[in-house]
Amino acid sequence: MKKRNSIRGFSFISFAVATFSLALVGLQNSSPEAKALTIEDEFTASELLSALQEGGHVIYFRHGAALRDVRPDAVEQLPNQFQDCLDPGRPLSGDGLVDMQNVGDHFEELNIPVGQVMASPACRCIETAWYAFNDVANIEVVSSLNGMPNTASYDPVDLWQNFHKLLHTVPTTGTNTVLSAHSSNIKALTGLNIAEGEAVVFRPDGKGWFELVARIEKDDWQSLTTEIR
Repeated sequence: MKKRNSIRGFSFISFAVATFSLALVGLQNSSPEAKALTIEDEFTASELLSALQEGGHVIYFRHGAALRDVRPDAVEQLPNQFQDCLDPGRPLSGDGLVDMQNVGDHFEELNIPVGQVMASPACRCIETAWYAFNDVANIEVVSSLNGMPNTASYDPVDLWQNFHKLLHTVPTTGTNTVLSAHSSNIKALTGLNIAEGEAVVFRPDGKGWFELVARIEKDDWQSLTTEIR
């Protein structure tokens, strides 16, 4: 990975991650290495915005700020189909909820089109997707976005392969796919550590490759909004 530039809080990065092969079946309890294969030209914020407005990206969010033993009625505020979500004792905090609503508002203001929205079965990830994007898309719960347990007995190969497929699948023309999940998934696949509410923007090519275009922290959408006014 190579950091290219920083513009008003945006870290622009470009690299490609190779497709997993079936040989991964023999690997256990190790993380696939992120491979820095290509470094593109530097982006500007306006170029990133134009690219997002055209669609064709997979935007991976780590869930918003979450705390244990807060908002005891959090799950009840979700639609019925989500009330059997996992780990209800750690919902979004009040600030985390507002942060994700703000992200959704910025997407609308910036005319960033959203197609599919998929979330981990964890309550905080479903909340993240719901409060940001329920007005523009149906939320689909996807088991392969579940967090990866940090235990010696856990075999992550299937989860890696399914998650990798989500990242290299090209969205419907003119839209961006949104994924709402955990820090452990993205770290295991790419080596990236991302903060709560942070987004990582990928561009897939549909051939088993995806390029990391940008990292956008939860408050940096506002910076992009300011720049275009």
